[in-house]
Amino acid sequence: MEAKESRNPIWVSLVEVEALEDACDLARGDKAFVNALASATSSFEAEGQIQASLLSLGFHVVVFEDTEEWDRRISEFQVAPELIALAQLVEESGEPRFDTFHTWDRQG
Repeated sequence: MEAKESRNPIWVSLVEVEALEDACDLARGDKAFVNALASATSSFEAEGQIQASLLSLGFHVVVFEDTEEWDRRISEFQVAPELIALAQLVEESGEPRFDTFHTWDRQG
């Protein structure tokens, strides 16, 4: 019998980003928050994958918040169906995925 391939856990993090150039309807310097998911052996590795992927999309990571294993998140909190679907895509592809980028009015 062949052993099943061991998969890395999925990690989820709320990430504050800053646009380095005009990207995703954001102007250079605009900031946003986004939920990010990645498959990795540790939170450190997941954050590295997420950071590299965001950089390729034209974003600088300002800060990672609450990076934790996906299984823990879904056992403790109600999670939106869209985020569950993204976690399934990460599990299938192994590539980081991002939910909607949320901006705010800096003047408010």
